[in-house]
Amino acid sequence: MKSKSKRKDFILALRSLTRLYCSGVICALFLLSQAVATTSNEASISSEEISNSIKIIPDPKNNIDPVTAFSDTHTKPFIFDPILLSSETKNWLVKIDFSNFAALNQNVVLITVDQGWDKVEVINSQRQIVAITGSKIPIGDRTVQISLLVLPIYKPNELEYFLRFSSRFDDYDNPTEFVTNIQSRDNFAADARKRDIFNSIYIGIILGIIVFHFLIWLALRDKLYLLYVLHVSSFSMIWIHKSGILSTWLFPNAVSWNYYGSFFLVGFAIFFGNLFVEYFLRLRRNLPFISKILIFADIAVLISFVAGLAYYWDFAKQLLAFTSLALVIFYPYAGVKCWKDGFKPAKYFSLAYAILLVSIFAYTLNFFGFLSELNLILNQALQIASVLSAILLAFAIVDQIKRVEVHKKELSIKIRRDLEKEVEVRIAEIERQRSIVKKLLQESEKVNKELLSANFKLEQLNFQDALTEIGNRRLFDRMLEKLWENWKLNKKSFAIILVDIDYFKKVNDIYGHLVGDQVLKVVASRLTQFSKDGFSARYGGEEFAMLFCGETTDSLLEMAKDICLSISQTPIKLENAPVQELSLTVSIGGALVETDDQSKEEVVERCDTALYEAKNNGRNCFVIKKKIQPKKAAG
Repeated sequence: MKSKSKRKDFILALRSLTRLYCSGVICALFLLSQAVATTSNEASISSEEISNSIKIIPDPKNNIDPVTAFSDTHTKPFIFDPILLSSETKNWLVKIDFSNFAALNQNVVLITVDQGWDKVEVINSQRQIVAITGSKIPIGDRTVQISLLVLPIYKPNELEYFLRFSSRFDDYDNPTEFVTNIQSRDNFAADARKRDIFNSIYIGIILGIIVFHFLIWLALRDKLYLLYVLHVSSFSMIWIHKSGILSTWLFPNAVSWNYYGSFFLVGFAIFFGNLFVEYFLRLRRNLPFISKILIFADIAVLISFVAGLAYYWDFAKQLLAFTSLALVIFYPYAGVKCWKDGFKPAKYFSLAYAILLVSIFAYTLNFFGFLSELNLILNQALQIASVLSAILLAFAIVDQIKRVEVHKKELSIKIRRDLEKEVEVRIAEIERQRSIVKKLLQESEKVNKELLSANFKLEQLNFQDALTEIGNRRLFDRMLEKLWENWKLNKKSFAIILVDIDYFKKVNDIYGHLVGDQVLKVVASRLTQFSKDGFSARYGGEEFAMLFCGETTDSLLEMAKDICLSISQTPIKLENAPVQELSLTVSIGGALVETDDQSKEEVVERCDTALYEAKNNGRNCFVIKKKIQPKKAAG
């Protein structure tokens, strides 16, 4: 109960903190928009003015002298036309006529070139390279060490400069124009300050959101918060990477990452976005069709990665762009559908992605060449939209957790009531079953007593000879096994005696089996008198077996002699027989266990051999058999 109360208090505190934090973020966004909205007093130069002021000469082999090329009357420079770049000439020479830009009244002018150029050099009239930049040039080696491709021109109205552009035209980001902007140093610095303020505030807000919700995940261990952190992190990393802050300060020499990073970050953003949407909206259960579409989107991202690594960049970029466009349609559709089906947190989700995905849609159109005049605004709008979406998604998560807690509480009350009813029914059933069980126990107790009695009798029948009422062969084997194990462990000796009634077959033939049965009973009774310290059993037919412990050869001989005399000197009295009494003799074979015996069967075999020797010696006698020890060789 205490843990549930603490969790409830934590959820309430979390909601309050989230509202407070979001209020602070909204204030920061307002300040951010104000910073971006400030404009410079200097008039800007349009792209049309730039295009009309540059002259271009193709340099396929990178061996044309720019000074002589533009002064040669036989070489006619081109006026800029984007169609020029479709020829895939890898090198171009450009000359800018700065006299057309009356607004540029400073000694230093900064030229911003298309980000797709691998290398751009500024060459003066003495054919010296005075500035260099390019996407394949490490930031530390550029003249202006920032992520933008910027070249400084000193005294543009007095000195003559030429620009050499180089690109492979088969890579990830192919150029579509030469010069994108020309600004004075002051104007460029003002724009740079605005960008820095904007990016710093943006990174601060995003970092706060990520850390805040990561700490919540550490406290609650709720998978939804972890997926939210991954989603927001991966999406915001696109714009942080495009801002150039990471490449400028952390990875200035990582040319490949700075060049290709945004492509792969978009793919990761799609992947983690799909995971978050799948888990948040429970698409496998609510909208399995959309869930399958997200799986295909993940596969498309993987294919675009493979295609990009194989340098099929046109296919890779188009596939990734079309995947983004598809998700622009399916994300809000899934949110609205779940909202319509009664999933209330989906309203925040739908609003968040309405803001975010409209920005993505505009950015994708810009990728295909539309709205190119709004590049700066679109980049800023996407970053602001990502912050607003992150805030709304945070509200959605908190709202979902709140509803889950309420649902758990309602479900707990319902379960408790159902359990109470079930317990009452079960108690009544248990009482009824208890009375039945009591009767059954009484009956079973009676049956158990009968079974014990029957089992005892059955046990006796299993180990008792039915005629003589002494042990049978099975019991003899069990007792012999115990004596043998005791011998192996403790070396406690034992002896076996086999007793056979002489000429017993004639008794059955002459007087009948009834007389023979009486004889067997009397002999068994007399043998029992000698086995008070041992054990006697009917071994089979007219043969009996006896076991003794601790006997010596002399004591065993004495016992065998007494048994022979007991049978031969005392006639057996008969009832309902042709004769009143009958005199019989027995033959006895015995053996003691010896130290070199390998098994109990050896002792039995030796005893059996002794019995046959007694019979061969004329019967009515006894033989105690020992092992024949091998003679030692003479020395």
